[in-house]
Amino acid sequence: MMKRWGGMIVCRWMVASLALASVDAFAQDEDPCALPTDKKILKLLEDAAKAKDPKDRHLKLKSTLEIDAECVECNFRLGLSASRIAREAGKGFANAIKYLEAVEAKCPTYHSDLPYTLGMMRYAEGALEEGERVHVAGYAGYRLVSSH
Repeated sequence: MMKRWGGMIVCRWMVASLALASVDAFAQDEDPCALPTDKKILKLLEDAAKAKDPKDRHLKLKSTLEIDAECVECNFRLGLSASRIAREAGKGFANAIKYLEAVEAKCPTYHSDLPYTLGMMRYAEGALEEGERVHVAGYAGYRLVSSH
């Protein structure tokens, strides 16, 4: 009788472990900050990285949002691309800010370039206080490492 009781405990422990493992795996799939897994998006991101022409790269990145408008990596790369294009053309940064704000809203510590780029663009747009707030506060989630 004692042996049977021990077997039930082990059986229940295994069932509970499997249930927790499946919940954990499901939670990882639902992480909005995770890299995309869609093969079409990955292919477009790869093609955009290889593109020599900035406008061609930007169009490929834009087409990723047609597949998944919530893709954080797609918005991040598109924001950086729009920032480069605006900087080189001497235009405003409104579009680039829009893409990077979408990333910041979902994943504020997604990449260390995020607060830097948003701060720089907001300074350039004349929003000095907002630019400083984003630039300084944005690094709060990162550990700074001295090179010395």
